[in-house]
Amino acid sequence: MHLKHAAARANLVWSLVLLLCALLLTQPAEATRLTSDLSDLVALEFPGAKIRMDGAFETNSGDLFILVIPGNPANKKRVKIELQNSYPNREHPDVLVYSNGWCYLKVRKKGKACTVILPGELPEKLRKQLAACHFPSDLIVPENFLLPQSFKLMVGDTAVQTANDASIASPDFGHIVKEHVSRGNLGPGSFALTSLGTGIITLLDGLTLTKTADFPTEGTPCSMAWAEGLLYITDQAKNRVLMLDAVKRQFLGQIDLAAHSAPRGIAALPNGRLLYVAESGSNDIAIIEIATKKVLMRTKVSPGPGQLVVTPNGNFVIAVNVPSGLVTFLSTLNQSVVGTVKVGDIPTSIAVTQDSSTAYISNRGSNTVSILEIASRKILGSITTGTGPTGLALSSDESKLYVAQAKENTIGVYDTKTRAKIAEAKLPLDVDFPNAISLTPGGQQLLVSSGSTDTIATLDLTKMQFDKQSTIGHSSHNILWLPVK
Repeated sequence: MHLKHAAARANLVWSLVLLLCALLLTQPAEATRLTSDLSDLVALEFPGAKIRMDGAFETNSGDLFILVIPGNPANKKRVKIELQNSYPNREHPDVLVYSNGWCYLKVRKKGKACTVILPGELPEKLRKQLAACHFPSDLIVPENFLLPQSFKLMVGDTAVQTANDASIASPDFGHIVKEHVSRGNLGPGSFALTSLGTGIITLLDGLTLTKTADFPTEGTPCSMAWAEGLLYITDQAKNRVLMLDAVKRQFLGQIDLAAHSAPRGIAALPNGRLLYVAESGSNDIAIIEIATKKVLMRTKVSPGPGQLVVTPNGNFVIAVNVPSGLVTFLSTLNQSVVGTVKVGDIPTSIAVTQDSSTAYISNRGSNTVSILEIASRKILGSITTGTGPTGLALSSDESKLYVAQAKENTIGVYDTKTRAKIAEAKLPLDVDFPNAISLTPGGQQLLVSSGSTDTIATLDLTKMQFDKQSTIGHSSHNILWLPVK
């Protein structure tokens, strides 16, 4: 009896721990609770302005102001909020300062980039106050937004990237931002491939696309994610997540998951704090804290979650639910499901635009690609493809969508505006059933996996011809580019 009571107490303690984690993770963001007087002030200063769900607002003239919040807001006691100052002036403000300590910063466009620029006449005290503020955790990050390094504390829990202050001040800043954020600017790196059939993880040289290492797992490696300098791989058969140091060429251990969870998809937050794992056997998405390697909580989703991605702005996890033909949207703010969308049969792969506005879903059983608006969770339309679409990749400028048409052994190229097929390439004879495709650094080639042979292929996108094949000694399933040699 004593043992039973002890076990019951242990279970109760563990349940309370999980409940506490859930409560901590589901606290609403400050920005989603603008007080009525602050909203009224914004409307008064900028008639017709549209206030977004993250507290930012856009004026009728198209100017965007994003919110920053102090660590210890001054309005914990309910007081009337007033506009204290506008810098450099009220007619053309770059900074709006309110009595509760909250501030709005105008997003300034510089060529193809955007940033925030503080007026030179800003008082030093206010400058320090702003530097100690942070963006709301549900900030919808503007496309190609880079924050000056001197204000890196503002990043907080968001996916905002920083850049050297001198670089942002440079006249060339807006013209080189695409190179700054592109993976090609980080060097050729490496590619990691999983092999479901053999249980091997393979590394390829990112420049020559030849094999540099094999790592047997004695399991079923499925999907991969890169975070904090490590490669995380789901092992579907052994209910675990493997950790691989691609530089030292060694496994560093594993994260054990529940029995029969059968993990498939995996993705990491851009800030490297959390991993999301699709547990297809238990119909959960597990949220893992990377620092501690512990499962913080699980969110129940529709049956059979497969591949998943985190949007580039870090706001949503998108997962395909294979048996039901659904796509699930999970908020990274509170780890809860915020919507599901019915797509086609056997949804397989996901590609998301860099501005986090649009998702493309391949439907292997329907021979279509569904196009979804992420903010509204609505279908914008679809693309009719060849037979058995699997892997997806967007061109560097996102004007083209590349689709692996597995049953035809072809790569189709589709215009993302007209949704029409504009080109197609037949795979070489020694490459069969392409499951995954990935752009190489520079975006001029497409690496294609082979589910039934031991050879991978490279498609020259300028010529639309396969100009190179590499034998790796086993089949390949998923592909992930890594920023390491």
